[in-house]
Amino acid sequence: TFSLRLTGVDNAWIHPEFESAVATISDFPLLSIGDAEQAEGNPSGASVMVFTVDLSQSAPQSVTMRYTTYGGSAQPLVDFTPVEGMLTIPAGSSSGMVEVPLIGDDEFERDETFSLRLYEIQNVALPPDSGVWRTGTIRNDDAGAWLSIGDATVVEGADGDTTMAG
Repeated sequence: TFSLRLTGVDNAWIHPEFESAVATISDFPLLSIGDAEQAEGNPSGASVMVFTVDLSQSAPQSVTMRYTTYGGSAQPLVDFTPVEGMLTIPAGSSSGMVEVPLIGDDEFERDETFSLRLYEIQNVALPPDSGVWRTGTIRNDDAGAWLSIGDATVVEGADGDTTMAG
């Protein structure tokens, strides 16, 4: 870890909040994980959502982390099978996967989401804004009807009812 402070600047003003910074150099690889999405499937076909955990370089030693899922608009045991466990990325490797089984249905519905949390992460560096919560989106793949409506205009009559047709 080292500190950097800007001083002696000519022809510019430095705001006091931004005149210094602290940087940390780590021998550990950086961890990244993105959001995931998957079609839900139907009741007779299993579908699995995969979250891929990547390292910026091969790990010099095993990287471990615990994970768990939390419901959102997608409900545990209705839309997905909740999972929790330990992910280990062995020394010399640069990625691992967390798999979440989805529970398919034949209902036309909106896409639904749940969360994956990584915690107790060991032997890896995390970018400051990376966070360890990610979103899984279960895409609806069932046929259904969408309702839409458009604008209509009618000239009002003098007496009686006026019918509007679109």
